[in-house]
Amino acid sequence: MHIFLFFMPGILLLFSEAFNRRSLTEFLVCVVGSSLSFFIVFPWLIRPLNISLLGFAYAVFIISAVILVAGRKKIWSVTSMPDKNELILLGVLLIVLVLRMMPVFFQIAPAGVDMSVHSYIARLICDNDGVLGLPSGAHPTGFPALSAIMSLLGGSPVYRSSLFMSCLAYALMTFGLYVFLLRFFERNAAAAAAIAATFLTINPQWMIGQGSSPTALALFLFLLALSLAIELKEGFSWPKATFALLALAAAMITQGINIPRIAGAGSVLYDLAAVALMILAVFASPAAAKKKLIAVFTAIGFLFYCVFYLYNSILMCPVTQADIDAFRWIDQTMGMKAVFINNYGDAGPWIPAITGRAITDPSGEAGLSRIKANYIYLGSKAVNNDIEFKKEDLQKNPWKYKLVYINDGAQVWKIL
Repeated sequence: MHIFLFFMPGILLLFSEAFNRRSLTEFLVCVVGSSLSFFIVFPWLIRPLNISLLGFAYAVFIISAVILVAGRKKIWSVTSMPDKNELILLGVLLIVLVLRMMPVFFQIAPAGVDMSVHSYIARLICDNDGVLGLPSGAHPTGFPALSAIMSLLGGSPVYRSSLFMSCLAYALMTFGLYVFLLRFFERNAAAAAAIAATFLTINPQWMIGQGSSPTALALFLFLLALSLAIELKEGFSWPKATFALLALAAAMITQGINIPRIAGAGSVLYDLAAVALMILAVFASPAAAKKKLIAVFTAIGFLFYCVFYLYNSILMCPVTQADIDAFRWIDQTMGMKAVFINNYGDAGPWIPAITGRAITDPSGEAGLSRIKANYIYLGSKAVNNDIEFKKEDLQKNPWKYKLVYINDGAQVWKIL
């Protein structure tokens, strides 16, 4: 059922003349963008009504399906078959999607400690079946809301739906840049520039290892809003204006109205623009030189993808199967009041998102914690040097700490 999240209610754009005459690739990007924007923004609007988020999603799917069936004759009258070049372009974008989704097959959870916080917010949403009113300064809820809805619809653990959304965000960023560049260039040049800009740069690809996937999603939504705003200069259209405002609101909810976060997103846009302009210049060069340059850029782009995206994502993911087994043991043997001291550089920060138990160091500032812990968790894989507690140190103080669980490096120590 979670596949409907990406196409409903966006598929109703088929009934709008402002969208149904677009190319297949552009239309599909708009469908996904509008659907995700809808499910980021509207959960905030229904909070006062105390409506089940899962029930709301099902209602949206059913209403969208009924409208599609009722208006199927009108849809067939305005749709047309894509040409050969459009199908080739669609195939290229599908390859981009497959490449970006590869970490799903090699990792258990997303990379980056920040994603443990986003996943914990998603868990809170799932547990309460609605978007929570979070305190000032909390992480934005756009990305967690989508992860939570995916988890509720598909029955998958939150950390898996967060991984799926994390990878998808980088594919969507390429697609969003492609739609934006279509406002200025023909489709082949726009697609080449969008792919190169997102594969030939360290950022945004490096961001996946830092847990900055919500920024990639926000950039996708912002680029859609900007492309529609440019179209509105040529002539006002209520569907375009509504979609633009919805995408902009979703981008703000996803990224947050926070100067450092906005500055970070702006620096990524600068990198994308620089490479996109370079590739567009290549398209203006002679045909023979163009083929050689495209071949070189393709090879470099694939190398950058393997190192800065795929390998970096796998390397920076701290959660292993041993950790999942340990978390399962914690779920089965400990009460919800158990509190863990954790290292910032291993799977410890994922304890709240996966088990619901509290930890003392969710942000790498253990000295600021005021929570009294009764356990220590040591993860099986360290992804950085921020490891304050080690097995050897705990073993030196048997009157203070007792080992109660160990499995392939994942350990739980009881504080005596």
